[in-house]
Amino acid sequence: LSIEPFMGGMFDISYTGVGNAKAWHQNHLVGASCFSYALFGLLLFVPRAAWALALWTVITSAASFWADYVHIEEPSHLAHKVDRIVAFLYCATITYGSLFIVNLSVGYCTFVLVFAVLLFWASRKSETRTQWMFAHTAWHLLPPLALLLPGVFS
Repeated sequence: LSIEPFMGGMFDISYTGVGNAKAWHQNHLVGASCFSYALFGLLLFVPRAAWALALWTVITSAASFWADYVHIEEPSHLAHKVDRIVAFLYCATITYGSLFIVNLSVGYCTFVLVFAVLLFWASRKSETRTQWMFAHTAWHLLPPLALLLPGVFS
């Protein structure tokens, strides 16, 4: 029993978009949303002088933009493999930073991680360009925003 079909290749660095690449397209909203990692990361980590974490969020945004905007219509391009590797490292980085630098609770971080995985899954399962645009933009924007919100409202 494999979870890969359910997760849409989430754990496959070589995933080429089989099944939903027809929905992938160069979209300005998706392209702009790639920079949410840097924006929210800088807001989270610069005030706490966590420079390496802040830098990694900028690198994540650059890799995301390279893959999800510049080369989105070329599913086999190297940018997508780089983006996936960077994204896994971002996940580890943002989890560490959220727990130990920002001091968010394990429960809240778990909620955001599950929410992010569900948004990723929705993006991978998109069958139309509009579905993909909304799901992928949400995947980029909402989890980092959710990590920033507790600090805004405390």
